[in-house]
Amino acid sequence: MINLIFAKFLETSLNQAISSNTTALEQLKSLSGKIIRIELTDLILDFSLFPDEQGIVVLDQYKAESDVYITGMPLTLLKILLQPNVKLNNYLEEINIEGDISVAQQLLTILQNLNLNLEERLTTYIGNNSAYQINSFFQQFKKYTSKRLDKIKQQSINYLQQKTADLPKQEEIQVFSQAVNLLEHEVTQFEQRVKNLL
Repeated sequence: MINLIFAKFLETSLNQAISSNTTALEQLKSLSGKIIRIELTDLILDFSLFPDEQGIVVLDQYKAESDVYITGMPLTLLKILLQPNVKLNNYLEEINIEGDISVAQQLLTILQNLNLNLEERLTTYIGNNSAYQINSFFQQFKKYTSKRLDKIKQQSINYLQQKTADLPKQEEIQVFSQAVNLLEHEVTQFEQRVKNLL
């Protein structure tokens, strides 16, 4: 029963967000006829998405063959959804993807560009206070994830620049780039002189 309620909530939320996004509707055309099955392991929720150019149909407990089958913990999938420009190949240790990963990647890209106002949609099902708390949690989780990623990226850059010297510093890159541009300019002038001599 919970699975059915969740599937209907998800379908309504997605289609309301998609209906006001012409880019998403256009992108969904490429997924028309595909079946994406998702299982949230900790919540024991299992549902399938059927995208087409009009939106997404969500069915619960659909056991027939799918183009891609994604299983993972809800927070892991949420983390992936909230991060921009994610490549699913980088998360194969945290989630399981069987089938055509490019279909899953296309769907993820579409979902990341939607404006899902969860608080407004949850209010209908669980009331204002609970919806506000859940939305606040999602927003805090998104900020935390973003800060952690920025920190990891900066630490990685520092490590590669200072400890191993495998990555050049920004100033070195600029000097090199200027030298390449100067060399390119001089080669162009040299070619012109050669052509004039001939």
